Amino acid sequence: MYICKCGKKFDKSNSLNAHFSHCIIYRNGLKPVNRFKGKENWNKGLGKDIDQRIEKYSESLKSSLNSGKIKPSFLGKHHSKKTREKMSLIQATNPKGGICKWIPYQKEDKIIYLQGTWELKYAQYLDSLKLKWIKPGHGDLRNSFYWIDDEGIKRIYTPDFYVFGWNQYIEIKGYWRPKDRIKMKKVLEQNKIDIRIIEIKEMKELSLI
Repeated sequence: MYICKCGKKFDKSNSLNAHFSHCIIYRNGLKPVNRFKGKENWNKGLGKDIDQRIEKYSESLKSSLNSGKIKPSFLGKHHSKKTREKMSLIQATNPKGGICKWIPYQKEDKIIYLQGTWELKYAQYLDSLKLKWIKPGHGDLRNSFYWIDDEGIKRIYTPDFYVFGWNQYIEIKGYWRPKDRIKMKKVLEQNKIDIRIIEIKEMKELSLI
């Protein structure tokens, strides 16, 4: 066990060394070291086609997998029903999940996080109409709905907006993934709720995109 001055514990020495570069206590208040020497972090949109670090790691990992030196720890395994239901709950209450960037939006005296530019534009549109609305989720499941998938897994669906004046939930859909339509159909079948789905056609008609 390796322990830093700040109290953090690590199982490996290289993990501790990586921690040293940005630990304020270890560095006695000095600014963190830029270990990337002016380059962007690998997880900021870089790929192996434009960054040698990622290309080198990609080839090394591929070689280790093909040779059997590294074996995926979850290969051939599956999450239990209970675990998948728990994962659905965590995703529903986590305001940073999903595939789009979360954008902070100032609404009255608080910050609301909206997922993607389409949600942002629609929120601005609702405010321009002076309509009262909320963004469901963010740890509050009062405006979320349970639904059962084909495997009997209990999942949670949270609409993008609820508009009080319309007494209606709004779902912004710029892109339909293969399972999205099946999910939405089951949500509507299993819950008595009114959901208006806004797609690219409606966004254009409202001059929002």
